[in-house]
Amino acid sequence: MRVAIIAHALAVGGGVRVGQELIASLQRHAASDHYLITIPEGKEYERYITTGRNTNIYTCKSGLNKLRRWLFDEFILPDVINEFKPHVVFALGNRMVSRVKAPQAMLLQDAHFVYPSSHYGKESFLIRCMVELHRTRLKRNLKKARLTFCQTDVMASRLVKVYHGCSKIAICQNGTDNSVNIINNSIDYPSEYENFKNKIRLLLLTRYYPYKNIEILIELFRFHKNEMRDVVIFITIDSKQHKNVRNILHTIKRYQLENQLVNIGPLPRERLGSYYRNAHALIFPTLLESFSGTYIEAMQYDCPILTSDIDFARSICHDAALYFNPYNTESIKNTIQKFCTSPELQQELKLLGKARLTKYILDWDSIAAATYKELNSIALDVIG
Repeated sequence: MRVAIIAHALAVGGGVRVGQELIASLQRHAASDHYLITIPEGKEYERYITTGRNTNIYTCKSGLNKLRRWLFDEFILPDVINEFKPHVVFALGNRMVSRVKAPQAMLLQDAHFVYPSSHYGKESFLIRCMVELHRTRLKRNLKKARLTFCQTDVMASRLVKVYHGCSKIAICQNGTDNSVNIINNSIDYPSEYENFKNKIRLLLLTRYYPYKNIEILIELFRFHKNEMRDVVIFITIDSKQHKNVRNILHTIKRYQLENQLVNIGPLPRERLGSYYRNAHALIFPTLLESFSGTYIEAMQYDCPILTSDIDFARSICHDAALYFNPYNTESIKNTIQKFCTSPELQQELKLLGKARLTKYILDWDSIAAATYKELNSIALDVIG
């Protein structure tokens, strides 16, 4: 079979790992197939791709402005794909490719498409307008796509509810990160935690996106500083990630919260184990997710979870988390206090997390096999 995998849009955050692992596993599963794979520049996709005469790699340059990126997606990319003459196109970036003759399958990972704007956080007006334009395009794509993959049942059900006339929907779950097995024995104590050994240490492990709702934690400490005096939350953001980050860091300093909201910056994957294991809990006030691997990582490292009371979180964590209203500081405060005052509850959440984790121990090769079966089914009309 001739398969075009369109992955150049997966260039930031967790999408990079999804693209890398899925491509590598699909190639292992069907090594004799012919592949055209589009990838983003500078994201190390080449390490995961099996090269050879059966594989054509097309690299999309980084740093393209919106106009040049649009020209690439709308004019150059379709010609590249049609010249390859695939039996099926697997588009990983939340959209189909225009002017392509082969049947297409699409992986929908961006939860903005299925949740209302109240879940976007402190997003700019321009981005909100762009999301609406993308939603309009998605509605057209869903009528043309032969198959749409979602990462969870919650995303699939919301997709059906928001858009009518969808094509066939299948689940393409995230696999377990193999690197966790390598760093599972990391037990060194993080230096950033040293001055807070007598505090309740909560970890918010995420790069900055407006929907991650980090700003609510500033309000938490402003309005409940006395009740939260024994709590410190470590955040992992960088000013290069978004224009809002500078304002967050400035506001933390303005209200003298540097010893309660401590920014330790982005963490290397090989050190995650020590930060999870030496935190009392993961706190995750996010407003919007498709499938967050952060929950799975926390469970793997015996780190209890305090998170938003929204369907995507409950579908993954079930009873292995404490939930709060992510828009309400009183609710967040009460949940933290409930957790802090009950060692029995803390231990119970660890055990429930381990039990819940068994549902998500799924390797990428198994996921690729199921995905390939679905792709093959829509390619049969072309292959004959």
